[in-house]
Amino acid sequence: MATPLKVCVTGAAGQIAYSLLYQIGHGDVFGKEQPLILTLLDITPMMNALHGVVMELHDCAMTLVKEIVPTDSEEEAFRDIDVAFLVGSMPRREGMLRKDLLTANAKIFRSQGLSLDKFAKKTVKVRERCAVLSLTMVGVHRVFFASYSHIIFVMS
Repeated sequence: MATPLKVCVTGAAGQIAYSLLYQIGHGDVFGKEQPLILTLLDITPMMNALHGVVMELHDCAMTLVKEIVPTDSEEEAFRDIDVAFLVGSMPRREGMLRKDLLTANAKIFRSQGLSLDKFAKKTVKVRERCAVLSLTMVGVHRVFFASYSHIIFVMS
């Protein structure tokens, strides 16, 4: 059997991650033969919800998933990972201007980029938030970044 692929999903207690985790765990993303270690990152106030997600993943008995690590620590989440799905972000609040939301999220992505650069494998494949991350992850070659806009451009 292949060596487990270590995959991190941020915002793991959120709705986007919720549907993505099942696709990853069932082999729809990396193949039906690829074992996985999932590291699930979310903010501290979401840890109870994240533990609920972990219980649901265990209930699914996905044979490809060898280990699930829920955490609120970027260091623990990104250490030696092969792939990162950065789907977590701060939601827009009532009365919040778009520029304020972008500023707040840019701080989150910058922090994640610095942590990825420090703790992840130098061959890590990063999905989403590529523009901000490519500026902070100087140790990772830019060909390892992919975003929806890039895929749409390539397909057109």
